[in-house]
Amino acid sequence: MQTGQLDAEFRVVRADGQERWLAGKGQFAFQGQAQGDNSTGQKQALRFLGVNFDITERKRAEEKLRQTTEELVSSNSELTQFAYVASHDLKEPLRM
Repeated sequence: MQTGQLDAEFRVVRADGQERWLAGKGQFAFQGQAQGDNSTGQKQALRFLGVNFDITERKRAEEKLRQTTEELVSSNSELTQFAYVASHDLKEPLRM
């Protein structure tokens, strides 16, 4: 008997339409070989033991962090451009 690991994150939509994110971790027990004991040439899973964790809040926090980072990069670029213009204006005397 061979074993395999599962470590995955996936999105599910509940019957009420609510979206949730889950992290699944576990272990499969297989019978057969890659060249196969069955007609498809694939291993056959005998059982799976594992757990799912609700990681919805973590995913929301990651998305908020990503959005905030994008906003800060944009703001930083605008401030850099403003500083360049202001520096140039301070070096040049006013002409009337």
